[in-house]
Amino acid sequence: MRRALVILTLLVLTLAIPLRTAAAQPALRSATLNPAAAAPVGPVTPAPGVTVEEVPPGCVGNSVGQPECGVKPQNSGDRGGWAQELLFLLVLAGMGLIFFVIVRSTRARARAQSQP
Repeated sequence: MRRALVILTLLVLTLAIPLRTAAAQPALRSATLNPAAAAPVGPVTPAPGVTVEEVPPGCVGNSVGQPECGVKPQNSGDRGGWAQELLFLLVLAGMGLIFFVIVRSTRARARAQSQP
């Protein structure tokens, strides 16, 4: 019963992510196929409450973002925000669970094979 519940939960979580992104596909497809349908891009302005400070040396001219060159996260979904850190911890916990299950089943199989 418990194994079936775990498998069902993993199945639901595995299917929930692609279904959610599939709902956004028509909007993405229309914007990429018809550039005129995309929202016009205006000048980039900082978010309210964010001040534009002097850019540290080494931050300009790189195509790859350097550490300490961006703005601090303002919302939970921003890069480096608490939601991103929570997701990282959940991924680590999932990998740890998979490792634990593999080790446990390997030991159980070895114990079963060693007994006559």
